[in-house]
Amino acid sequence: PAFTHRLLPGPLEVRPGNAALFYLRAALGAGGFSASWKEVEQQWLDEATPGGPEPTAWHSNVRPLSELPLEKARAAAARFDLIVSQLIARGTLRESCDWGRHIDELEGLDIIGLLLPDVQEMRQIARMLLLRTRVALADGDYDRAIDHLRMNYRLAQNVGSDPILLCWLGGIAIASLGSYALPELLAAPSSPNL
Repeated sequence: PAFTHRLLPGPLEVRPGNAALFYLRAALGAGGFSASWKEVEQQWLDEATPGGPEPTAWHSNVRPLSELPLEKARAAAARFDLIVSQLIARGTLRESCDWGRHIDELEGLDIIGLLLPDVQEMRQIARMLLLRTRVALADGDYDRAIDHLRMNYRLAQNVGSDPILLCWLGGIAIASLGSYALPELLAAPSSPNL
């Protein structure tokens, strides 16, 4: 049926609460999300192809799905199971997202100098969601892949919700990560009709 698979939560799925609290807990828990992601990258550093760490790294979205070192990717994705199930998944179902920046209180150069470290942390979380999406696609688990894409697009929407250019750009960057996996989902054999 139409709208069986949604890339954003439906109106009946949304619950009261502030999504930012869940996201920030995910970013700050266990020594910080970035630290956990760097440990995962370091653990399998040997999988990077010479010439640059990012475009050719073992987890890169530039690598075709068929070249993904699946066992290592599964192990890396599983490392974040609790963060996703207890924080990210629940955060993406909240009806509001208030990052607590109180922009209306800022004046002059304080507006330009506003620190936004959380935007970069959310981009790291989006990279992890992309990895989990690709692992689900490689496993043929399309429902799980769609769930991760839904989380990614909702995270992008929430990051871009503040009227600040860097937040908007962060939201676009997060959404574009999900858009790398979407064609892979559409091209997968027996994938659902979106």
